[in-house]
Amino acid sequence: MAATVQIILLFLITSLMLGVTLVPALLEWYAKTDAEPLRVIREQDTSIRHFATSFRTQINTFFDDHGILIDDPPAPFNAVWHIDEPVSFLGRAHAPEFSTKEISERRINRVLIGAENMYLPGDMVYEDEIYCCGDLTTGDRTAYRALYAEREISLGDESVVVRWLHAGGEVKVGARCRMLGRFSADQSITIGPECQFERVSSPVIQFSTQSSAGRHLPTRVERVAWAAPDDLIQIDAVTLKTSGDLSIPEHMLVEKHLIVKRALSLAAGVEIRGDTKSGKSIRVERGAVIKGSLVCSGPIEIAPDCWIKGPVISEVGIRIGTGCVIGTPLRPTTVSAPQIAVAPGVQISGSLWAGADGRVGV
Repeated sequence: MAATVQIILLFLITSLMLGVTLVPALLEWYAKTDAEPLRVIREQDTSIRHFATSFRTQINTFFDDHGILIDDPPAPFNAVWHIDEPVSFLGRAHAPEFSTKEISERRINRVLIGAENMYLPGDMVYEDEIYCCGDLTTGDRTAYRALYAEREISLGDESVVVRWLHAGGEVKVGARCRMLGRFSADQSITIGPECQFERVSSPVIQFSTQSSAGRHLPTRVERVAWAAPDDLIQIDAVTLKTSGDLSIPEHMLVEKHLIVKRALSLAAGVEIRGDTKSGKSIRVERGAVIKGSLVCSGPIEIAPDCWIKGPVISEVGIRIGTGCVIGTPLRPTTVSAPQIAVAPGVQISGSLWAGADGRVGV
């Protein structure tokens, strides 16, 4: 009997010692006490250009091994890439030559390397990487494993890129394309209507049609200093917190960080000169200006013609209306959520990460 009691006591004491360490986490889960909005540390983001950079290094090795000078390239030849993987060096040819079997099967199973501008015919499947020293233009209804161009890439309509794409200049993506991997460019990316995306990164990411383009500056409006309600809790000199919902009326100027346990609503023309965090949802009406971050455990909905300087992060989803501008080329930021819907005419500078589903055309 005594041994049984000792075993029970030992179990209870051990459980108590382990449970004490979970008390702060349980309290935070039950009643959030965050003193500051969440901040995104961009340096810890996984490099979206990792695969492209690695491929570019392999290209340099291939050039060195075969004595290729881009300014004076040799005639086209075939070789072996890595372990028994065929590669075709196109030289100055602007389009690859396909065998009868490749044309019949509509499938290319070799690495293609071009020394100048390159055109890839449509209605094909390119199963290996493609490298172009100049501008790369592709046909419609085509699938690619990966694409790299030192200058520009123009991707045809209804194309699919499975792993990654990178350009040293500009990328133009046609309509109804599926960008399943990582898309990046050193200058800009323009994405056509009805596209799907996952991870996109560039100093300028433009969602547009031929007649629609994102704005670069918010509209100037007269704003009035916002008087905080008496029930808000003053965390510090620049941070306010509420345990319920919070609505900011039209054309108010808020020079505080805001922490809202439930829903946050920003009316038309509001300007927030700080970070905002909500535990339920965030709704931003037309023409609002946010000079900090928007972070929410629930959905974020941004009406047209808003300007947001900092990160936009949601654990559920983000909808961005036409004419919105997020980040700037000199101060890129991050837009991240499992689901992201972007209207034509939006411009984003930095990284756009849709964990499950990203679409153009809302």
